[in-house]
Amino acid sequence: MRANSYINHITEVQLGLAKPSLDDLHEMVKKSFTVEFMGISGKPRQNADDLRALEHLEQTAKLIDGQWYVGLPWKDSFCKMPDSERTARIRLRNLERKMSCNTQYAQRYRDRIKHLLDNNFAKEIFDKTKVNKTWYLPHFGVDNPNKNKLRLVFDAAAKTHGVSLNDYLLTGPDLLMSLLGIMLRFREYEIAVVADIWDMFLKVKILPTDQDALRFLWRDSLSEPVRTYKMTSLIFGANCAPFIAQFIKNKNAMRYESSKPIAVQAIREQHYMDDYIDSQPNENTCIRLAHDIIHIHKQGSFEIRNWLSNSKTVLNNLPKQLLSTTAATVTIGMRHDDDEGERALGVIWYPDTDTLGFVTSFKRISKEIMDGTKWPTKRELLKVIMSLFDVYGFLSPFTINGKILLQETWKSNVDWDELITKNIHKKWCKWLTLLKSISSIRIPRCYQRVLHSIT
Repeated sequence: MRANSYINHITEVQLGLAKPSLDDLHEMVKKSFTVEFMGISGKPRQNADDLRALEHLEQTAKLIDGQWYVGLPWKDSFCKMPDSERTARIRLRNLERKMSCNTQYAQRYRDRIKHLLDNNFAKEIFDKTKVNKTWYLPHFGVDNPNKNKLRLVFDAAAKTHGVSLNDYLLTGPDLLMSLLGIMLRFREYEIAVVADIWDMFLKVKILPTDQDALRFLWRDSLSEPVRTYKMTSLIFGANCAPFIAQFIKNKNAMRYESSKPIAVQAIREQHYMDDYIDSQPNENTCIRLAHDIIHIHKQGSFEIRNWLSNSKTVLNNLPKQLLSTTAATVTIGMRHDDDEGERALGVIWYPDTDTLGFVTSFKRISKEIMDGTKWPTKRELLKVIMSLFDVYGFLSPFTINGKILLQETWKSNVDWDELITKNIHKKWCKWLTLLKSISSIRIPRCYQRVLHSIT
């Protein structure tokens, strides 16, 4: 199991989207103690399917009028797909029941659909004739409490007659750079900068021949008929989407390898999914680099914005419309598959003081569990401890105690839905008390400043 699929499995447990078997839970805990989970092992070698996926994208990727188009990486050129419309219709009814109970959620959902249609990321289908590769995708909204953001997920893992759209697609190799490497280099130089690519997946267009595999159903209100739409852009929810997005981002950048090599290197090595996280030795270098990165992305219809820096000079020399207008801080160092807000511990950067801190947010976990008034089960204890991801390892003396608690719970032989023992609960309450103090910790971001203070 790759690291990203492992994290996705944990996320499903936490969201209640799946209830894994006891064997699955045991396997997840074992993996949490492996070196691989710490992010310091090498990537797996590319297999034959990975090479096929790369070859397919090389053959199908086209830049047309400044917009990248690509074909979906099918396992087979001809796919005999079952009729998935009924599954999508049932899921739509379930979604509508949820929206009828939450009008605010319903309006936010409608706004996201409107965003897709207004920007030609999706369009209505009037001729619903089924072609060779036709699939109807259920969809749902993931509300990230840490970002106050609703993201539409097209459920390419949803099964119809035992198969899903993902079953027909090649996942492709992991093209992401090491998050730890990016975060270490972020601390290297005096001038720091971060930004993110807006709607990165949606800015990659899917070739028209594959768009019917991305059909979905929708209506704004129950008084309207259900209409059929199809995505014209890359969806969030397909197993191949991260691979395709990274491939196109890098391919677009490589066109400037000879004229802007430093910017190309930054795009390839200092971007983690849609986030740009970097540091430079001086302001002039940072300003030039930022302008080059903005220009290169723009040539592929990517817009990199929400720029933040510890240097006012850098910010004053960047386009005002691309600066972050709301954030005085930014959470960084989160894994790309943690966007659902499941990671409760993140590194937060304070540009004004150029320090790193830690943000803890357990909004998806019972308040009674977190304040110690409710006695947790083994499953609930696992949920809290697995929510901690400390990319730098600053908090290892603390997080290791959480893992030791988990080991002790494991040895006590209580079942997953049984309460932990009295002795472990006492240690658990002490651990929770320390957890609350984490947010007050501040660490200088730049190594040079730390070394200077030592000498």
